Amino acid sequence: MTLLDSLKQNKNKIKNTIVVLLIITVLITSFYVELVYIGLIALALTIILALTYGLIGGIAGAITSIITIYISSSLHGYLSIEQVVNSLLILMAIGIGIGWAKDTLEEREKEIRETKKKYEKLASEKSILLDNINTHIWYLKNPDTYGLVNNPHAKFHGYKKKQIENKKITEILNKKEAEKIIKDNKKVFQSKKPLKTKHWLTNKKGEKKLFSIKKTPKTKQNKVEYVVCTANDITDKKRTRQREKFLHSLLRHDVRNKSQIIYGYIDILKNQKHPKKTQKYINKTHKAIQEQIEIIDKVRALQKIDQHQKTEINITKTIQKTINQNKDLAEQKNIQIKTKTPKKQIKALGGPLITELLNNIIENAIKHSNATQIKIKTQNQNNQTKITIEDNGKGIPDKQKQKIFKKGYTTNGTGLGLYIAKTIANEYQGNIKLTDSKLGGAKFQITLPSN
Repeated sequence: MTLLDSLKQNKNKIKNTIVVLLIITVLITSFYVELVYIGLIALALTIILALTYGLIGGIAGAITSIITIYISSSLHGYLSIEQVVNSLLILMAIGIGIGWAKDTLEEREKEIRETKKKYEKLASEKSILLDNINTHIWYLKNPDTYGLVNNPHAKFHGYKKKQIENKKITEILNKKEAEKIIKDNKKVFQSKKPLKTKHWLTNKKGEKKLFSIKKTPKTKQNKVEYVVCTANDITDKKRTRQREKFLHSLLRHDVRNKSQIIYGYIDILKNQKHPKKTQKYINKTHKAIQEQIEIIDKVRALQKIDQHQKTEINITKTIQKTINQNKDLAEQKNIQIKTKTPKKQIKALGGPLITELLNNIIENAIKHSNATQIKIKTQNQNNQTKITIEDNGKGIPDKQKQKIFKKGYTTNGTGLGLYIAKTIANEYQGNIKLTDSKLGGAKFQITLPSN
């Protein structure tokens, strides 16, 4: 251990020893030095003790000083009791004042240190959190300058965080990409509004990724201080979408067209005379091809679900359109469809797929309910549009009610119709409930936002 280390380790002991020696020196000095000088020494002692030990030191210094003054006064001059008391009060006030100030200052410093540690710990935890997620996060000081960045963003570009922070965007991205990014950044800083965008970004290794980026301005006194940016890599999602689009296109056009041709030929065969066994197989094939075409159409509807934004639609007209689509099928089954709607046309927030939703439920009732009557009622209530479709058929058992909206669940059909209906309703922030109807069959209640 070095001398310096030893001094640091015994700092308090050394300080206490020096103070004790100082007090002893002052007391001894009082026997030899005149009163006027002792007064100054006493004042200095009080201040030193107050600065060293705080409030207690100040009081101790004042008491020690007055003893020193009294001794000196007795030997070299005379002070009245009143003067001694006044001196004591003055020194006590000085000692207490300086000591209290020191204690207060030390408490504040301690609070500041603790607060600093707390925030440093919090900042460290936040940094750990932000650096261990997949989302890229950074903020912009101005349209073309980075502030802080998290590790995923720096890592993608092939840098360490400190190598990107406070740098120009043009130093990190290639010229073409930087220009596009800066252009968007300027829009956010000028408009003071968030912006969502997509950009292809290339890193140092030449890897190109598509990012979905959100930029949110933080304002103070109507001025943008900085812009927080978050980005997610959607490259794989984009490629998956492209593959899905191709497969759906293949399914819709090639497979469906071929199926339609087969269906046409089977339909011709069905209407001709054949041996009973042959006719049975033709009928089964006819039904299978028909269901296959229906499945293709349902898959097509599923693909469209997330492609439409909510708009105001006329529910009254949509219901009538759906009824017309199913009119022939209902007549074949001797089912009567009745509607009850207010004179004022009912509207709701939805999209073109509402027709698909209604069609799936009405078609399901016609095909599988064994009903003779279907009732459709619409109404507006509490900013919601409610559509009730119920029948007087055989109903749906309670056990099946819990499963009927699940994908693939069926007792006789494709297993997609009601699943698609539920999915469409949810997509438009609506809902479907299935209960028993007073008519004896099933009751579907569709709820959609009306504004």
